[in-house]
Amino acid sequence: MRTTPPLPAWIFSWEGWDRYVRTEFNPPDLLDCAPADVEVDVDDPRVDYHRHLLMIETAFLEDCLLRARGTFGINGNRYEGLLDMVIDGPAGTGKTYLLRLIGRELQRRVEKHFSDRIPVVHITVPHDPENKLNWIWEIASFLALAPEPKSEAEARQLRRIPDLSLPVHTVMERKQTRLLLVDDIQRVSPSQLGPILHYFDYLRTRLGITTIFCGTGATDIVHAARKGCDRRDDALWTAHQRLQPGATAADLRAAVAKEQKVRSLLPVTWVDPLPCSGDQGLSWPCSRASRRTCACAS
Repeated sequence: MRTTPPLPAWIFSWEGWDRYVRTEFNPPDLLDCAPADVEVDVDDPRVDYHRHLLMIETAFLEDCLLRARGTFGINGNRYEGLLDMVIDGPAGTGKTYLLRLIGRELQRRVEKHFSDRIPVVHITVPHDPENKLNWIWEIASFLALAPEPKSEAEARQLRRIPDLSLPVHTVMERKQTRLLLVDDIQRVSPSQLGPILHYFDYLRTRLGITTIFCGTGATDIVHAARKGCDRRDDALWTAHQRLQPGATAADLRAAVAKEQKVRSLLPVTWVDPLPCSGDQGLSWPCSRASRRTCACAS
C-alpha cells in the first residue's frame, strides 16, 4: 500500500467522468499562494491551475454548445428522424475538449433535476475495433459492468469477451442515458466502424441516445462507414432507376456520383486551428478569433 500510490479514476469510467464533471477549474486566490520571494513548489495552487488546458469562451464555442442543445432538444421531443453528430478538425485544435465540454454541460443540466441518472457515457475506440463486442465492452467498462481480472495471473490469461449488450442496454435504459461520446475515431477504418454503427442506431432508436463521433477525419470515416453498412449506393442506384426508367447506365452512374459528393450524412462541427503570427510574440487575428478555437497556450 505504501509503495503503490492510488491510481486516479480515469475519465472513461463513470466514477472518473463524474469527478471530471464536478471539478471546477477556478483561478487560485493569490493570498493562498507563496509570497513572491519564496521558491514555488510543484504543489503550489498556481502551478496546479496551469496544468489544466482550458478553452477560452468565444462566440464559436457558444455556437457549438447551442447546436448541441438543439440536437438534444430534437431527439428528446420526437420519435423519428433522430440525429447524431460529428466533431472534426486537425489534430491539436481542441476537439476532445469540446466533446467533453458538451457532455459536461448536458450532465450538469440533468443533475439540476435528477440525482440518480447516468446521462452521459464516454468511451474511446477499443484496441481491437474489428469485434463488435469490444465496443460494447468499452461501454460496459464505463458503467462498471465488465468483470475485472482478480489477479495479475488472471489478467495474463486469454479470456473470451462475453456479450454484455443486454446488461448495457438495461442499465442505460434505467439510468436514462441520453448521450454517448465516442472519441479517437481516427483510429478506426470505415470497414471496422460499420458493424457497430447499427448497434449505435439501435441505442438511438430504442433509448433515444445521441452519439457524437469525434476525431481527425471523423466526417469522412463515419460517412464512408454509413454508406457501406447501409448499402446506400445500391439504394441510390435503384431509386434513380425507378425515377428515370429510360436512363442509361452512364446517366445512373453520374447521378449516383453526384450524391456521393456529400461529405457527411450527419451535422458536423468543424474545429479549425487559430493561426498564430507575429515576430515579437503571439498575435491573434480578431476577425477569426471570434469563431475559432486553438490549443496553443502563451
